[in-house]
Amino acid sequence: MDKMNKVVYVYLVFEKKDYFFGSIAAIYDHLSAEQVGAGYHTLWNVRWKETSVHTTSRAITKVRRLLRACSGPQVEGKLRQHYLDFNKKPVSR
Repeated sequence: MDKMNKVVYVYLVFEKKDYFFGSIAAIYDHLSAEQVGAGYHTLWNVRWKETSVHTTSRAITKVRRLLRACSGPQVEGKLRQHYLDFNKKPVSR
């Protein structure tokens, strides 16, 4: 699992709370295995490429792709052009 492009979502069923983490290990820095209903190794061994949801009686865990804004000279040029196109004033004749 690529840490930079994934988000791990945990919904605790009984507490009705949502949590978002950057990795599976981060879950256990804040929640106990008892709260999640599964230990670290159990979640680590889930085949996340085949399934994006793991459900226990206590929690629903999902791994999703994190969408980020692009950066760099190409994007800056596209944004600049979009800004110029958007702000063009109609030519009066």
